[in-house]
Amino acid sequence: MNAFLNHFLYEIRSGLRNKTLLIMYYFFPLFFYFMLSSVLSKVNPFFVNILIPTMISVSVMSGVLLGLPHSIAENRLNGIYKSYRVFGMTTFDILLAPLVSNFLHISLVCIIITFTGKYIFNAPFPAIWGNFIILYLLLIFALMSLGLFIGVIAPNSKLVIVLGQIIFLPSMLVGGVMIPANMLPEPLQVLANAFPTAIYMSIYDKFVNVGNIFAHDVVSMSLLFFLGLISSLVSFYLLKSEGMSISRPKYLFLGSLVLLPAVINVIYLM
Repeated sequence: MNAFLNHFLYEIRSGLRNKTLLIMYYFFPLFFYFMLSSVLSKVNPFFVNILIPTMISVSVMSGVLLGLPHSIAENRLNGIYKSYRVFGMTTFDILLAPLVSNFLHISLVCIIITFTGKYIFNAPFPAIWGNFIILYLLLIFALMSLGLFIGVIAPNSKLVIVLGQIIFLPSMLVGGVMIPANMLPEPLQVLANAFPTAIYMSIYDKFVNVGNIFAHDVVSMSLLFFLGLISSLVSFYLLKSEGMSISRPKYLFLGSLVLLPAVINVIYLM
């Protein structure tokens, strides 16, 4: 218990002391939020209606796709996790500490966005707070698990950045964050259904403000949960098996499992 607590406090402090993590957790999402909201709220008055979910999506992606994998890969490649095992920590405890720390940092930023969005930019509060929290937890669980997977499989820090950007940039462009999915060409609308942010943005108004969703929305939310669950389980297995011989076909199979919920959602919504 003491080892886990020390590890958790180390991860919390790293998020505030490490320049890369500090930028990804706080500076980038908050700067992007204030700059974009200041401009778009004047250019397009209707933007304030989606300001909060849009900026929450950006903040979560920045933290879990660009910040979390960097932290996990750095500690793993430097042998820190191996030293934790020497002192009796389990793989679950080793990964739980950075995940909880990451969740707290990002949630703090999202709370700032939610309340300042209301009182500075006049963005509407969620009508149903319980549904707002549920949808937020689904989004961060799915994306955080993908970030965990990237941090566990990346052989070096450079590839961590590349893999994170492979999900981050398309999510911004076609995942319903910068451009509403219904304004995209039809082929891109189909592709957008593979991204967790697209599911989040498409369901937000119906689930959070109206409280009424359709069967296909329930399926998409379920697939969002299973995306997080499968990614987490695969990541835990790979980190626990680190140093053991795992065949290339097995690696490819595990990777395909992570992508499976996204593929199913694309096919289901076609």
